[in-house]
Amino acid sequence: MSGTRSREVRWTGGSRYFVLALISLAVCGPSGAQVPAGERGLAAPPVEQPQPSKERRLALVVGNNKYLQSPLANAENDARTMKDVLQDLGFETQVLLNAGREEMERGIEEFSARIQPGDTALFYYSGHGVQADGAYYLIPTDFKGSDGIAIRNRSFKLSEALERLAASEAAFKFVFLDACRDNPFPKAAQIGSRTGPAELDSSNRGFYIAFSTSSDEMASDGKVGTNGLFTGILSRALKAAQPADTINDVMARVIGQMAGQIPWVHQNLTAAWHPRSSGMDCSQRTAGGALVNMEAGNQAVLENRLGEAENHFSDAIKLDACDATAYLSRGLVDGLRDKSAAELQDLTQAIQLNKDDPVAHFSRALAYRRQGDCANAIKDLDRAIGLRPEFAVAYRYRGDCREKVHDYAAAEKDLTDAIRLDSKDLIARELLATVRLRNGEVKQAAEDFAEVVKLKDAAPRAWRGLAEAQEEMGDNQAAESSRSMAVRSVPGKK
Repeated sequence: MSGTRSREVRWTGGSRYFVLALISLAVCGPSGAQVPAGERGLAAPPVEQPQPSKERRLALVVGNNKYLQSPLANAENDARTMKDVLQDLGFETQVLLNAGREEMERGIEEFSARIQPGDTALFYYSGHGVQADGAYYLIPTDFKGSDGIAIRNRSFKLSEALERLAASEAAFKFVFLDACRDNPFPKAAQIGSRTGPAELDSSNRGFYIAFSTSSDEMASDGKVGTNGLFTGILSRALKAAQPADTINDVMARVIGQMAGQIPWVHQNLTAAWHPRSSGMDCSQRTAGGALVNMEAGNQAVLENRLGEAENHFSDAIKLDACDATAYLSRGLVDGLRDKSAAELQDLTQAIQLNKDDPVAHFSRALAYRRQGDCANAIKDLDRAIGLRPEFAVAYRYRGDCREKVHDYAAAEKDLTDAIRLDSKDLIARELLATVRLRNGEVKQAAEDFAEVVKLKDAAPRAWRGLAEAQEEMGDNQAAESSRSMAVRSVPGKK
């Protein structure tokens, strides 16, 4: 393979069809050094392809009508309407009506606690909403006050709900808000400011947040006994969604039908989401001709015909849209072709179909890591290790990510575990020496680097690390000698 990010992928025969047996990173290893072909990646035995798990969907619906100040007419109707629609779409739905501050907080906390990694979670709110000091607040029915202090202390901040959803590790996190984005309390009018994207920005991916109206605008509550404008159109659009429709298709129709009120959407989804049954029903699978396409795709990978491989895996998905391995295979090819967005989408879909595949979580972790997103990489590596405790290379990469976020104690433990599970992993040894040097364990780091350079033919980075450790110990002559060896050990240098 050519290019600076070429990676080796090996495949082996399984009882159903070829299953991934070796995944690797770039030719450059965790800290940039050249990695010998035999050192790259993960060995996995052939396994029977498990039956994909059906997507689990959970929803919390809140409708607040009976305010002590400025009561509304249709928020309860909105909540009941959305409950019916979401249940039709397969959501386990909990409803809160006319919730006070404590009840709202408790409801969101308990809802978030029920969510498991890989689930789809949806929070819907109809009621008063207020912008204040650049933040957005959901107003509980027991709110009393008319100034910014009351709003800040007696309301529920949207960002708190987002943080709880982010911590849940749901694959898809939806938030729909049918509420004003102005300030309905006249005496507090001067505290409001436009809610910027910073409050809604999250390092946690998979969010889709839809406001019923744009910033500083009011939302129509609708005629008494009906629904709010946004909820009425949204509920009908969701109910009419076809299996092939994505949430973006549905929201485009909603926005197109809104008159005098323009919804606002923020999203960072990593895969397409289909309201109508997630786009597929995997309870009755018919793989059919997918096997032939998978074998052809695997052969194309072996021969470095990556464009053809991608086409074969895409054809396999068309024939069996529930095949997690097909998405995993195409995602790996996406990565080899530097198609990072498509890579994340396919790997996320593979995980949605088979949440218990450590290889898929490991693969997505490497995709996140290449994008510099160590936070999400660590989450996937946690899952991969939880599913396969003897997953040596996953410990190595988690240690590498933890070193990058300066969690040196945890990094040292992970790298020690990686070496315990695979004593031949020189990359882990090199990384461990680097972490120990950062931790101030200079003598131990020097011993680790010295062991690596003895075992490794060309280790310029290890020689440089050894030189740094020797210099820290005051042995400048040895440090100079090690730096000289670092230069001489670079391939092509004399």
